[in-house]
Amino acid sequence: ATKATGTLVHGLKGSVDWQVTLRLAAGSVPGATVTLLLLHRYGMDTPGASRLIQLVLGAALLVTAVALVFRPQLAALGAHRRRAPTQGRTLLLTMLTGAMLGVLVSLTSV
Repeated sequence: ATKATGTLVHGLKGSVDWQVTLRLAAGSVPGATVTLLLLHRYGMDTPGASRLIQLVLGAALLVTAVALVFRPQLAALGAHRRRAPTQGRTLLLTMLTGAMLGVLVSLTSV
């Protein structure tokens, strides 16, 4: 509900890049769906599933923390690229990012 409201508010203000939003959704919706189906199929209450969820969420938090600490350096590294990424590569990477976000959102809602 919070994300839908935020999207609506920002969408009405014209501050949403709908092309990027659609690309992220193209990855996150299938990623979330597959994750929930697998958790339902193989059981969410098993020790293995609990451990996997902890590992994935822990890794995501660690990567996020490192990215925040080194954000200026990562931005500078990206600015030194000699050529722009192709449109296909950008599409693929955006969809993969969406898929990872879909999996993480699914795991945190369990």
